[in-house]
Amino acid sequence: MLEVARAGKGTRCCGSAHVHDAGGLLRLCCPALRPLRPVLLQPAFKLCDGTAEVVVARQENALGETVTLTDRNGNVHTLSYDVLGRLVADAVTTLGAGVDGSVRRIEYGYDVLGNLALITSYDAATGGNVVNQVKRDFNGLGQLVSEWQEHTAVVTGSSPRVQYAYSEMAGGANHSRLTSIIYPNGRVLNYNYAAGLDDTISRLSSLSDSTGVLESYDYLGEAVVVARKHPQPGIDLSYIKRSGEANGDAGDQYTGLDRFGRIVDQRWLKSSDGSAMDRLQYSYDRNGNRLSRTNLVNAAFSESYSYDDLNQLTGFSRGSHTRSWDYDSQGNWQSVTTDGSTQTRSHNAQNEITGISGAVTPTFDANGNLTRDETGRQLVYDAWNRLVAVKDASGTTLKTYEYDGLHRRIQETASDTTTDFYYSDAWQVLEERVTSHGRQSVGAQYVWSPVYVDALVLRDRDTNGDGTLDERLYVAQDANYNVTALFDNSGNVVERYIYDPFGSVTVLDTDWTERSGGSEYAWHYLHQGGRFDDVSGLYHFRYRDYSPTLGRWTSLDPIRYEAGDVNLYRFVNNGPTNKIDPSGLVDRPMNDHPTNKIDPSAPEDRPMPKRVDPGGTFCLIPQSENIIRWVIGPSDKPKLLKDVPFWTKGNPIPALDKTKFTPTVITADRGWSGVIPKGAYIGPDGCGPCVGIALIPPQKGQPVYIMHFSAQANVSKGFEEVGFIRWKYYKIWTADGLVVTRTRVAPGGYEAVICGALMPEPKEPDFKRVNNQRLYTLEDVVKTCHRNGIKIRCFIPTSGFALDENNQIWWTRDPAPSEVERYKR
Repeated sequence: MLEVARAGKGTRCCGSAHVHDAGGLLRLCCPALRPLRPVLLQPAFKLCDGTAEVVVARQENALGETVTLTDRNGNVHTLSYDVLGRLVADAVTTLGAGVDGSVRRIEYGYDVLGNLALITSYDAATGGNVVNQVKRDFNGLGQLVSEWQEHTAVVTGSSPRVQYAYSEMAGGANHSRLTSIIYPNGRVLNYNYAAGLDDTISRLSSLSDSTGVLESYDYLGEAVVVARKHPQPGIDLSYIKRSGEANGDAGDQYTGLDRFGRIVDQRWLKSSDGSAMDRLQYSYDRNGNRLSRTNLVNAAFSESYSYDDLNQLTGFSRGSHTRSWDYDSQGNWQSVTTDGSTQTRSHNAQNEITGISGAVTPTFDANGNLTRDETGRQLVYDAWNRLVAVKDASGTTLKTYEYDGLHRRIQETASDTTTDFYYSDAWQVLEERVTSHGRQSVGAQYVWSPVYVDALVLRDRDTNGDGTLDERLYVAQDANYNVTALFDNSGNVVERYIYDPFGSVTVLDTDWTERSGGSEYAWHYLHQGGRFDDVSGLYHFRYRDYSPTLGRWTSLDPIRYEAGDVNLYRFVNNGPTNKIDPSGLVDRPMNDHPTNKIDPSAPEDRPMPKRVDPGGTFCLIPQSENIIRWVIGPSDKPKLLKDVPFWTKGNPIPALDKTKFTPTVITADRGWSGVIPKGAYIGPDGCGPCVGIALIPPQKGQPVYIMHFSAQANVSKGFEEVGFIRWKYYKIWTADGLVVTRTRVAPGGYEAVICGALMPEPKEPDFKRVNNQRLYTLEDVVKTCHRNGIKIRCFIPTSGFALDENNQIWWTRDPAPSEVERYKR
């Protein structure tokens, strides 16, 4: 019901949601959460399913803010805002039938700089008791430094917390990069930048703790990781050829990557002799779909795949084991055939399953949540559509779950054992604490690699409950982040895993024979790095749960059709061998995802990147002292920001039809002539609400989109006019018959560099408008980027935005204080 943001305060998202910068200038790919202005993701309408009509309704105030929303389950959400339009409370004033009411209200509090600082869950719509609370502190650069996570009451000084340390411009350096994370129990994980190039460009060299280096990195160019080394077990993941081997497909030493940068050889090897401990080779069709996955350690476990014209997986084989799928027009499984045995399914107009041959018929509530699965298990949800309990077919509770106000699953209870989860700002579990028979201890800790949000380095576990983490296991994952093997600290394989493409797992012994009792190491992170719950049979991918046996999500996509799929249950467009979805919101093609990149920090010749907050009113003045005032004068050339236009030179600038543009859509301050002319200045000139944006492509040869938006601009329209956003039309069957609908389609992998003039903090409503012009152009630009999967590389508070005769992007300094003062009068 709330708009899902891809960036939290002090964080940055890499495309998924994900996304984020919990470590300031070290950008981790993750889907952190930030509550924004609520939007009704599914507009008010009547849903007819053959028996009754169910109405989804909302009410708005004069400012267009949603103040009440009634969902199809009958839950009434009452929403409250502060004077800056930020959400401060979401209260369930009426609870629908069959909906869990353990949490009835979530409140949000902000610090003086607008950071989301306090998130509290209550057990009543008004008043009541605190169920759990999150408290966050930030430094002056907007970087998260402490997050207290209290699971039972109000945060106190003794509440568990995760802490972050940064360089914070020590010694006059122009960076504030992540240097360590401190776990709730005091464990310190260090982020190291080796002397030389890594230190100069703030490129991560290694992770370490008190036991030594846990993972180190070798790079291709600035940021592509081509080796992840683990000195303790002596097992490395390497895409670099060994001595005596031939060059790879691209004609270079990086044999693990083909000429398009795709993984073709995922090789986990012993650093001592180069022997493969886990090795998988991939081939692709012309659409980039994986056709084969050859296991070079045990050929009997090699796999092949086939697809339809929509790139949906239709066939899979591994030895004598085969599976094939037939889909309807919406991507629902009409049938699945396993080793010659066929299961058929039927679905209604809402894509809910209405029948499965040989299994219990699943049921759904009015919000579209799965309430009974194909085995008869019953699932219970709260007013935010979060799974809170699993029961057996007779209604006996098997397991319960609790969430904080950021929608992170913080606790699960089964029988007499409760496990609490403590997270990084990237929504990764750092520490588990187990309470059994009244005694709590640290049960496990995880170290995550910054190459991807679900890339694991290792787990430390307490195997006997004595409070000591006595077992360390390192992790091997394939090119789709499926966990394939576990290694002990001596480099020995202790357990292996194989999967069908949609995630059903088989646990294998070290000799590749099946372990009938499941994992001997209580391992939970499996398919695509998701956390598997053996009680519910579901994978938890942050915002949603996924059923590997049904091959679909158990609830509707929270961002609805903005994910680009007409079927809100479909898992990664039925392409699980080629796509991933760590957030449960939108799938990402592996070839379009930074699977092997650690984003570099800001070099010294550009301003400190500040996460642009798409919620509320912009106030950038407090950051002004951190802005680089680079040299510019009447006779000076702007100082070129080398990192920003990395792909610009030699790329085509799109030809633009000037007849389609008006001053409120896209304009240039000077020299507009249909195509961007040589030497034209196309950005904001002086202090004002104008915003310039450059969309930088992921590969050479792709167009660079340059746009300038004046006050009251129609930003979405502007993105459409230049051809970046296109509309794709679909015909779908609903209860009302054949309906034509459409969804936005935008190219993947683009990053935005945004510049805009500094604006004063509005102290009174009158300051929100100047000459009757809205000052929210910057906010609209950022929101449009987020909604179309565009990563924001940095925001530059500046007054000049230019393109020279060589199609290089140039920037000028920020406005003088006197110019800013004009808007205060």
